[in-house]
Order: sequence, then structure tokens, then C-alpha cells
Amino acid sequence: SAGATETAADVPSYTYQKLNEGPSVVYVSHPEGPSDFSVQKGEWGAELETLQEQVRAAETPVLTAPTPGTPCLAFSIENEDKYRAEVVGVAEGGVTVRFVDYGNQETVPAANVFAIPDSLLTPPVLAIPCSLSGTLSPAAHLSFVDLVLSEAEVTVTPISWSETGRLVCTCK
Repeated sequence: SAGATETAADVPSYTYQKLNEGPSVVYVSHPEGPSDFSVQKGEWGAELETLQEQVRAAETPVLTAPTPGTPCLAFSIENEDKYRAEVVGVAEGGVTVRFVDYGNQETVPAANVFAIPDSLLTPPVLAIPCSLSGTLSPAAHLSFVDLVLSEAEVTVTPISWSETGRLVCTCK
């Protein structure tokens, strides 16, 4: 396959939003750890609901040959609902997807991964992937997991942004 020679522009992808400079009060969505958590703005609640209704209503075929980085719709067994997602990995046991509007990952059967219509690829992603700056000790990692609960209100200040693809905010 000519996968490696395609330019990024040929591959459909989601649009990520940035936080404004300076401190932002946001809500944590699915904290995996200090180097991998997502945040959402409070005012995105209504947009998430509208988007979710459109995702549930979308009837698209199962995604053939899912490859990492491919935008898709995926049915979460954990939450018993369908969401916008991106393929993270493919193995015999299923397809690992990241639910882009929330930040969590799940491995689901390939039959649960669907093509995404353009109308659902266009709306910007409603979660901002974040990583705390610096190297954290295992103890700090555990403190983060204990202290930062899903839907907790936190203040983050962007330091830098990744250059390509999934915009990750390094923050403090």
C-alpha cells in the first residue's frame, strides 16, 4: 500500500481546538494520567449533546481495513453508545479506538467500528488532549490519578502545542 507516501492532506482528519493563552478553567474528561488527559470547556455541553444525537442517527457501513489514525464512528461496549473516534491500533482481539470528544480509549470488535460521514468529520473535536509539563515521579503519577477525577474542574495554562495531527497541549 502507498500509505507512507500520502501527504497528510489526503487523509481525512479531525480539527482540534486550542485553549486561549493564559489560565483556562476547564473540566477533566477521562484522566488516564498526568501525561495523558483530556479537558473540555463547560460551554461545550450543548454542542456535545447535539453532536451525540447526530452520531447516533448516522447509519454508515462498518469500516473496512481500519488503520491507525483513521477517523471513524465506534460503538463503545463500556458506555453502550456510539461516538466519534480515531483508530489507535488494530490487533486480533479488536480495534483500539480513542473517542476524540472525550479522550478515553477502548478496544472494541471490528464490527463496532464504522465509516464516518463528512458531516461528522467537520465539527471540531470537543476535547483537548493535554499533558503536564516536566517528568513526573511515579508518586506524582499516583497523586494525579487519585486527585484528578473525571469531570473535576481544573485550571490549566498552555505552555506549548504539538505541531502535527492531534494537537496536544503541554500545560501546567
